[in-house]
Amino acid sequence: MRPTKLLILFITCLVICNLAVKAQVPPRIQFPYGGGNIWVTDVFFETDRIRYTYLNDKVLIDTLEYYVLESRHAGSPVHHFYCRIREDGFHVERLNSTIADPNYEWKHWKNNPEVGEQWINEYAPAGSGLEYLYQITEKIVDDSDTSWTLKITSGAFELIAIYHNKRGLIQYDADMTRTYLRGAVINGVVYGDTTFYTPVSVRDKVNLSEYSLNQNFPNPFNPITEIEFALPEQSDVSLKVYDILGKEITTLATGSYSAGRYTVPFDGTSHASGVYIYKLSYGKGQSITRKMTLLK
Repeated sequence: MRPTKLLILFITCLVICNLAVKAQVPPRIQFPYGGGNIWVTDVFFETDRIRYTYLNDKVLIDTLEYYVLESRHAGSPVHHFYCRIREDGFHVERLNSTIADPNYEWKHWKNNPEVGEQWINEYAPAGSGLEYLYQITEKIVDDSDTSWTLKITSGAFELIAIYHNKRGLIQYDADMTRTYLRGAVINGVVYGDTTFYTPVSVRDKVNLSEYSLNQNFPNPFNPITEIEFALPEQSDVSLKVYDILGKEITTLATGSYSAGRYTVPFDGTSHASGVYIYKLSYGKGQSITRKMTLLK
């Protein structure tokens, strides 16, 4: 086969794979809206986990006000999605500046839809020609709670999402992605299991001269902050959080770590506002402590 044909075949495969991935991106929206509302989902039958959290502050984009939905996934960057309910009842996500129409909003959901209702979303980068058909296929009423099955199709791809009237997106099923709602905190009420593993990520492996524990960021925070510590050599360490009276709250990291800089998130969702102390212990009784403030 000629090199030119191989190149064309390679590019074609890349395009097809890219469209396949685009067609299977999970709906990036949750409701009800509100700062501190949290959803924890299992991915690929409990082999992975994602946490979605609405931040307290809204953002204003072109005179429109959006809720900020934060997505956290161990080993991946933190992502933010911008969501609102439009006057026509659609729950939409504002797409980024790579979209041809700078004000384009993706219609993920609609208030109180009926079976058979449908709408179209276009993935709009120039020349993509990718179009999604959303259609309500089933409505289930159980003990005054209601859920709907939403089928999303694009060419040969078919995706299924199930939305609950009080808990938002509870299931998403595609060929390459399967997620199920594990638990949620909605308006202060806890549903199911909201346990989210505490990932410890290595930022840099560099030559360090001393142990250090940085000020958490952001500070004050609500409800999540990140703590960074650095080790000059492989060490047995523990990083713990205490309340102002010295009562241990949680252990964020423990065990043997190689030299490097590490970041660990702390989730204050289930804790009261106030000052907390975090302590890095290492070596033979050596430690570093700092204070942080949770404001709700």
